[in-house]
Amino acid sequence: MVDFQYFGLLSAIGLSQADAVQLGASHLFYTIFLNLIGFCLAAFITGYLYERARESEVALRDKTVDYEELHRLNTTIVSNVESGLLTITPQGNIRVFNRYAETVTGWSQAEVYDRPLVTVFPALVEVLEYPDTVFDREFEYEPAGRERMIIGCSSLPFTDMQGHLAGVIINLTDMTDMKRMEAALKRADRLAALGEISARMAHEIRNPLAAMCGSVQLLAEHGTREESDRRLLAIVVREADRLNSLITDFLAYARPAPPHKERIELRALCEDMCVLLASDNRFKRVRFVDLVPGHMMVRADVNQLRQVLLNLLHNAAEAMPDGGRVELEAHFQLSGAGGFNKAPVAVIAVTNSGSGLDAETAAHLFEPFWTTKPDGSGLGLATTYRIIEAHGGTIMAESPPEGGCRFTIMLPI
Repeated sequence: MVDFQYFGLLSAIGLSQADAVQLGASHLFYTIFLNLIGFCLAAFITGYLYERARESEVALRDKTVDYEELHRLNTTIVSNVESGLLTITPQGNIRVFNRYAETVTGWSQAEVYDRPLVTVFPALVEVLEYPDTVFDREFEYEPAGRERMIIGCSSLPFTDMQGHLAGVIINLTDMTDMKRMEAALKRADRLAALGEISARMAHEIRNPLAAMCGSVQLLAEHGTREESDRRLLAIVVREADRLNSLITDFLAYARPAPPHKERIELRALCEDMCVLLASDNRFKRVRFVDLVPGHMMVRADVNQLRQVLLNLLHNAAEAMPDGGRVELEAHFQLSGAGGFNKAPVAVIAVTNSGSGLDAETAAHLFEPFWTTKPDGSGLGLATTYRIIEAHGGTIMAESPPEGGCRFTIMLPI
């Protein structure tokens, strides 16, 4: 505008050329030059600041996306990790409670949020007493309406940005199946060693026993003997036969025949056995309840599986001398520790209404020559265990809450 006024181009709007000429060309040039420099500097600084602001905005947006992605990733990992993960505050109140912990306890995240830890896991009171200490322990836990579990637990304190205690991370693992497997492996190793040694001893005993039995029979059949001598010789023969039968049973336990697996309709097999046992005096006051579904097929050696079920049914009858009820059940299920690593199995259960099992009996139930019966050999359940083991399955005994005893067989399908 000053330049246009100097050349008289703005006289029409009241800006006289004389006023601009009076200031002088150098002064006008200096004013115009300083204004142009100021405009350029303002434009440069504004552009620079705008670029910095834009870069900061992009960087902030990128950081925000990363944090959201990290949050989603952490949430997914915590929710789906194959162990129980929970966090508590320094006061002992629950915050994080993942899906595995919900499966183990039957409580949901919403139900336990801000609830004291000891109301869910009473055995973890030690974690609250020493929150800044690393723990690694096992404890028993009994969810409502379910069987007792063995839980492995490890805890680790964590801090905030200032280094103050912010809470405790607790990791839980259902070790019930693992403990059972350990016990089964120990039992299998012990029984395998015992069986190998005992089988050799049984063969060595059997040979002289046969010679002794034959000699006694010859003495009893030839020559004149007093009646009392004949009775004594008959006792020797009878007891020798009993000992030979015991050794035969033990050899069947120590060296069982490999199973010849085939498809078996389980309900038909159970019905045949119930009909067969109905004429046995031990089952006169026993009522069978066959709950096996029709057309359920399993893969097993039919003779060996029949022997297993007969052993269990005989034990059930002997556990109920005054009569009772025996239930046979079967179904398919997915097995696996804590519900993970699932594999399909056929579950066969034989339940009686007898007196149940005490702790000592349950601990030695499948060991050879251990029995609670006055005239028992202690080989029936031991042989049953070896047969199921040869099929790649498992067998366990328990006393259900309603009483009695239940034997549960799991066979891979």
